[in-house]
Amino acid sequence: VVFMKSREISAPVELPGREIVLRLQGPDSTELTVLADDIVQRLGKLPGLRQASHSAQITRDEWLPLLDEARARELGVDLGLAGKALAIAATGIPAGSFRDADRHYNVLMRLPPEDARGIAAGNILLLGELEHRPAVYLRDVATLQRVVVPARIRRHNGIPEIEITALLAEGYSSEQMRTETDRL
Repeated sequence: VVFMKSREISAPVELPGREIVLRLQGPDSTELTVLADDIVQRLGKLPGLRQASHSAQITRDEWLPLLDEARARELGVDLGLAGKALAIAATGIPAGSFRDADRHYNVLMRLPPEDARGIAAGNILLLGELEHRPAVYLRDVATLQRVVVPARIRRHNGIPEIEITALLAEGYSSEQMRTETDRL
């Protein structure tokens, strides 16, 4: 195990299919991604390895709400409610399931595509209109920013972990490549 600035890289492990796996751990997933990119680039230069990649390379778009806490309190909006409403609007919410003959179907309730486009504008209703208060929309208490995040960051004992994998090329042993990856 090599420790670097409170980040950890575990020793390579050989899996079936002649695969080398490194696990990179640390408190900051953004820094881990940068380090994993660097390690994958270096591994790609080794003749005994091919198809080096890491688990944070697969990304997805996500909405990040930048909440105005003072405005939310003024309008009586719970910040957790705002985040939950955004998550439901963006990805849907499980709404049960049903069986049809031998098949089981999960039901996901989502906004229609034309309404989903309103997410960017913050057109998500948080609180309905009352006598003494107009309706409150997400745009009233937050601005939304589109960000790209890893599709999956695993955690081990609560610490973010990125898995780096590479296949052994024919004619190379795991012991040989372990020496090379340690040197790298």
